[in-house]
Amino acid sequence: MQGQEAVRDRQAAQQQAAQPPSHSADVSAAPKTFTGVITKSGDKIVLTDPLTKTSYQLDDQRRAQEMLNKNVKVTGVLDPSTGTIRVSAIEPQ
Repeated sequence: MQGQEAVRDRQAAQQQAAQPPSHSADVSAAPKTFTGVITKSGDKIVLTDPLTKTSYQLDDQRRAQEMLNKNVKVTGVLDPSTGTIRVSAIEPQ
């Protein structure tokens, strides 16, 4: 039986290695700085980059609310699969 378990473990490891990295690997990336204006989009508060017209959802809605309609610098990690920044800091610019 131990031989069969070893084969299954090896097969599982090979399958896992063959799969593309999950998005959780992207989320653990180093924090980056994003600049723009905090605005409302529907019921969400987002960071909008006026140059690229790109909007990013912010995971810390309470802290973002305090900076509504202000130019800010947001430090955090972007989850590209959701377009959400995991905020570590928001500062006025």
